[in-house]
Amino acid sequence: GTVVRHVGRGTFLTATNPASMAAVVGRMEGTSPADMMEIRQLLEPAAASFAATNASAMELNAVREAHKIACEAQDMPTFEHWDAEFHHRIFACSRNEFLKEIHNLMRIL
Repeated sequence: GTVVRHVGRGTFLTATNPASMAAVVGRMEGTSPADMMEIRQLLEPAAASFAATNASAMELNAVREAHKIACEAQDMPTFEHWDAEFHHRIFACSRNEFLKEIHNLMRIL
């Protein structure tokens, strides 16, 4: 549950809301890599399309820069960092707040 404080009434433990973000993340923990890849294959082309349409030239250059650095990485930690940054920048350029939040959720799983 969640601890809630009400002035003049006290502190209470409420029932867990099954629709809360914490509950959603809890249910998604342990998502298989295959399921995650399927969702990425669905969402990333749409995010890239939105980014191509909505991003400024400077933002697109930042996406290209992250891709270039990822491709030139000499070790796995560097590649993983810049690959994640590349995808983050694409979703950020989409200008779709809901799509960006879905991406942020995928990043924490």
